[in-house]
Amino acid sequence: MDDSHLAAGVVAYREYEVALAQGGTASMTFTLASRNAESVVSDVARSLQAGAYGFVSILDYPGAPRHPVIWLQLPTQFALMVADGDEDLSPDLKQIIARRLMKFISDIAPIAPELAALHQELG
Repeated sequence: MDDSHLAAGVVAYREYEVALAQGGTASMTFTLASRNAESVVSDVARSLQAGAYGFVSILDYPGAPRHPVIWLQLPTQFALMVADGDEDLSPDLKQIIARRLMKFISDIAPIAPELAALHQELG
């Protein structure tokens, strides 16, 4: 995938298909945001000392949030934040996002080796 045509503030983007238990598929897109971006989310990420952050958009998954989910790589763990007005993520959806997030980090290691290194440390 070519990351050279991304929107301002986006370092990497990947899309993954997710098989649904009841049949069919859902789509999850992951982005890695620039740490130097100027936005409310980047301010939150900096205040939480996040090593990296980005967004997860989920389409065609039952009960998925309407707005993108924010993922953050905090000093000792990964965290997910939903937008105001969206329901909390179900445990199943959290697990699916976590697995795809690890795949995303692995896939973008050539673009963001520091993120992959932090991921290995947190294991």
